[in-house]
Amino acid sequence: MSRKGENIYKRKDGRWEGRYKKGVAANGRTIYGSCYGKTYRETKEKLEKYRQMPPTGTKSSDRSKRFSDYCDEWLLFRQTDRGHA
Repeated sequence: MSRKGENIYKRKDGRWEGRYKKGVAANGRTIYGSCYGKTYRETKEKLEKYRQMPPTGTKSSDRSKRFSDYCDEWLLFRQTDRGHA
């Protein structure tokens, strides 16, 4: 069962900490980020701003492909596509 909530906690040093999901690492693990504030409200506003940002990591390994790899795949696709037309 997944947990739902704001993920805002008061730390021992008196600050408030908000955690948000940044993205997914190449190995499939979730990457979390933290934002801090002096008050609960300030932390909640920062957290909402960070949650609207696009994710940073991706689960696929396509990030390691070079442009030439995409070109080769496209050429293979075009060659097989002409055979069926």
